[in-house]
Amino acid sequence: MNSEQRAVSAVTGGQEFTVSAGQRSVEESVGFAASHRTRAEILAALHEGPATGPQLADILGQPRHRLRYHLEELLKDGSIEIAQVRKVANVVTHVYRVTRLPYYSEEDWCAMTMGQRQVTSALILQAAWAEALASLYAGKFHNDPQVAVIWNRILLDRRGREELAREQKRSWDRIHEIEAESAARRLRSKEAGTTYVVTSLGYERSRNVAPDPQPLETGISAALEFCAAEPSSALLLGTQPPMEASTVLAARRNLIARLAKMLRESREPGEASPTSGLDERMIDATLAFVCARASAGEADRLTQLTPELLTILTPARRAA
Repeated sequence: MNSEQRAVSAVTGGQEFTVSAGQRSVEESVGFAASHRTRAEILAALHEGPATGPQLADILGQPRHRLRYHLEELLKDGSIEIAQVRKVANVVTHVYRVTRLPYYSEEDWCAMTMGQRQVTSALILQAAWAEALASLYAGKFHNDPQVAVIWNRILLDRRGREELAREQKRSWDRIHEIEAESAARRLRSKEAGTTYVVTSLGYERSRNVAPDPQPLETGISAALEFCAAEPSSALLLGTQPPMEASTVLAARRNLIARLAKMLRESREPGEASPTSGLDERMIDATLAFVCARASAGEADRLTQLTPELLTILTPARRAA
């Protein structure tokens, strides 16, 4: 992945980069670098600063000869580079470092070619992957009770994508503020502190397939579709008295029956039946939601509001 390597990639359509026979592509280099514990630990160690082969052997607690192959392969792929060559008498020693990446502003990124973005992205992914695996191997990743391990695939429109990018930038800026505040406290307390890795990714998935709806979401959709199909019932729920009790009760019974079905469908196989209190909270929340939306003249938009109602009902379900 160095400046002289040319790599074929689906990202560039195979037009901008080509590789010599026997060389790994950019994507393959990323996977190869982190696919072995020793290589992942070499990368994690070099993130702390340049080191020689003997120094890396001491850090990792491994014989020098075991590192030789891995260092050569990481060099070949451009995952690491030689920062300095030291010669003492007839002995030549290489000082290794990870391939350095400067800070890129949004303007810098936009000015890059697709190939440059690909290589830069690959190096960042490789660093994050290597650090995560090295922490997992060391037993620290899962030993931290506050570790954040969260991922999801979400379906967004263009505006949603822009809002997601802004939210990630805001969060990243706040992380730097937390780091600065912590540094100030450590100066006063003399606490050594602990190093943590924070990674933020938000990218288009390789396959543009919408996530399968979860059982609770499916049930909510069914309930809202019923209300939208029977707008008179939805409107009655939001109508102020006087009203005919029998008509309202009929609409309420239909909606409650739909919600009961939703609750059954939202349980995973083997999950215990929800408490009656949970049923009532979810039913009341849905009735209030439909009432408010119908009163606001949005009865015809109910089927579009599943995500909004889902966020309201999920905490109630977890609280039980």
